[in-house]
Amino acid sequence: MQYLTVQDVLWIHLQIAKKTVKFNYAKLEEAVSYQYAYGKSKDVVSQAARFFTGFPKMSPFDSDNQAAAFVAGISFLALNGLHVEVGDKEIGEWFNRVSMKAEAKLAIETGTKKDEHAHAATAREVATQVLNAYEKTIREFAA
Repeated sequence: MQYLTVQDVLWIHLQIAKKTVKFNYAKLEEAVSYQYAYGKSKDVVSQAARFFTGFPKMSPFDSDNQAAAFVAGISFLALNGLHVEVGDKEIGEWFNRVSMKAEAKLAIETGTKKDEHAHAATAREVATQVLNAYEKTIREFAA
C-alpha cells in the first residue's frame, strides 16, 4: 500500500489554489489519515471510500477542500494500482457518489480498473497526472 502524506496533500492543494491558504493542521492530519484502515490495510477500495467520504467532512483548508479530496483520492487509487475510468464529463457525478458513504465502495469498484501496467511513481507524479486529466472538473470544484 502507498499512502499520501500530509505534505503531499499540502502540495496538491497548492497546485489547485495557486497560493497558500490557511488550514487547520490537526484537521488536515486527521483528514489524511482516512486513507488508513482499522486492522490490516490491504483493501484499497474500502480505504479509498473512507478517504473520499471523510476528507471533505474535515474541511481542513479555508477553501478548495472538495477539489483537494478529489485529486488526493484519485491519486491514492492510482498509487495503489486502480485507474479511474470515468471521463471528465461524468467525473463530477462519480465524485459525488464516492463522497456518499452508502455509495462510495460501489462507485469506486464500478469506476476503476486494475492497472496492469502500474509502475512505481511518486505521489506528486501521480497527482500531476490527475490534475492534468481532470483540469476542468477541478476548476469547477475549486470555484
